[in-house]
Amino acid sequence: MISKVNILGIDHTIDYIPKCELLEQCAGLVEYAKAEIKISNELVPQQKKRVILHEILHVILNELNITDENLCDICTEDLIKRLTVGLVNVDIIDIKTEGV
Repeated sequence: MISKVNILGIDHTIDYIPKCELLEQCAGLVEYAKAEIKISNELVPQQKKRVILHEILHVILNELNITDENLCDICTEDLIKRLTVGLVNVDIIDIKTEGV
């Protein structure tokens, strides 16, 4: 599974940790100051992919200053959930590019 991702020029490590170390209702979280994404190691690979994408979207919105000041927390989380569903269903492997 992926262990590092560069988001908007910042390398973020991805750590897989026991679910008990996460917040009660979370499968993942971002530690912005440390540039770390923590994901439950108890998830199956497809769930891990979805949670990683979800947390990446949190980082992007945070870095672009699209926060609860602009949107309410519930709206932001709903937006991230919807975008995650869309992105997790993109099969990048099948994208063909000419001359790359």
